[in-house]
Amino acid sequence: MSKIGDQKKKIIHFFCRPCAEYHLKTHPHYRAMKRRAALRRKAKATAAKETVQQ
Repeated sequence: MSKIGDQKKKIIHFFCRPCAEYHLKTHPHYRAMKRRAALRRKAKATAAKETVQQ
């Protein structure tokens, strides 16, 4: 499906695993999910950096 000429629609909902429902991205679990993902990425980058230094 081509998006040429059509505006891309912004996704404003997400599936909340703790609630097992769809919510708007303003739901508090969305922020928590993004925060956990960022922490995992940071920890993974730190671990990779430490293995390279050894």
